Amino acid sequence: MLKGERPRPPWFSVLRSSQQQRLAGSLAGLLFVVFYLSGIPGIPFHPDESTYLYMSGDLEAVFHNPLRLGYNPQTADDPRQRYRLLDAPLSRLAIGFARRLAGYAALPVDWDWALTWEENAAAGALPEPGLLLAGRLASSTLALLGLFCLYFTGRGMDRPLTGFLAAGFLSLNALYWLHARRAMSEGPLLFGVCLAMWGLIEGERRPWLAGLGAAIALNAKQSTLVLVPVGLLAVLWLVDTPVERRGKQRWANLVQYAAVFIVVTLALNPWLWRQPGSALKVAVGLRRNLLAYQVRDIASFAPHQVLEGAGPRLLAAGYNLFVAPLSFAELGKYRTATAASETTYLSNPLHSLLRSPAGGGLLLTLCIFGAVLALLGLRRAAPGRQRGIGLLLLAGTVQLAAIIAVVPFTWQRYPIPLLPFICLWMAYAIRRPDRSPAVSSQLASGEENMAG
Repeated sequence: MLKGERPRPPWFSVLRSSQQQRLAGSLAGLLFVVFYLSGIPGIPFHPDESTYLYMSGDLEAVFHNPLRLGYNPQTADDPRQRYRLLDAPLSRLAIGFARRLAGYAALPVDWDWALTWEENAAAGALPEPGLLLAGRLASSTLALLGLFCLYFTGRGMDRPLTGFLAAGFLSLNALYWLHARRAMSEGPLLFGVCLAMWGLIEGERRPWLAGLGAAIALNAKQSTLVLVPVGLLAVLWLVDTPVERRGKQRWANLVQYAAVFIVVTLALNPWLWRQPGSALKVAVGLRRNLLAYQVRDIASFAPHQVLEGAGPRLLAAGYNLFVAPLSFAELGKYRTATAASETTYLSNPLHSLLRSPAGGGLLLTLCIFGAVLALLGLRRAAPGRQRGIGLLLLAGTVQLAAIIAVVPFTWQRYPIPLLPFICLWMAYAIRRPDRSPAVSSQLASGEENMAG
């Protein structure tokens, strides 16, 4: 062993060739996917899954008569139109596509929170297992694709090992196993955020990817709107383009980014095709009114769930992301009906891996250390790496600020957009550091001598 070279573990020789490494990685990935997908039926049901399955009926209208989904002020009381104005469309369209492939129609009745579990089931609002599984497979598949995007993000920002570690951390996270596998918005949301992160890394060379990532993230959850201007910065921040060409390249990148973002967003939101100005104004008003109603309603029976001020909200986000037990529902109204399935789900130790003060504290420490390490290394980093690290630090910071500013509740699902950033900085904290120039030169000299 050469001086300065780290001792290698015993298994290193077994996985020396890239072919053997790919084979081992493929087998591990296959086992993960099988285990990940096979556990979907055992996830406790959330009533919001019924709403997404109910609204997945929009898919048929998109193919047959998309103008029918356009905003119409004469039908302001239509619950379907209200959902279209309030919620991002990607989840319901992906769920609709999956259930169509499985041969199921959309759920005909929405869940009514004013009714009991039994009354909702009698009304047809409780989906049959096959329909529910199809919807969950849509969300789960998108969440799996997010792992690949996170890998490419880590690889582009730093190196392949960082990408593997980041994707590995996310794939083992208990929040990922629960929330991303339900027929709701979290699976598409994680995919959108990871794609947007990858787009930030590739923004100079592939501005269309940055526009696509920003559009998918926004159309999975509106709370990711803050990533759109960061994506714009990514396509304008040029380091590999010659100085004399940067002006023209910036305009070309800007056009690609804006065109892809606008086309994708309009394609996924037919309600904007007619009267877009009025529709957006009504949508913003509905969202504001809904939030005010939720705050008043929840404060009346669970005031501890409504947080005032940035400090408590930051602590709540950290607690939910790292320490809090899994939250199967935000309200306890139907806990009696889901208690048995929750107990069964938690009997698998992987489903609550590191969800404790000790485990969560370790992960939080890794995340902070990785982010600080990246920040401190910005000044001496190469321009390309400096660009990628800077953009991802900025994106994670503005996403955290947006959640603190907008989300007044202690609900676990709301800080989910931060999860890929957390996993990336944890990976950055433990990846193998760069060799110093002296060690690299010594190793290269030793390899030449051995070859001679």
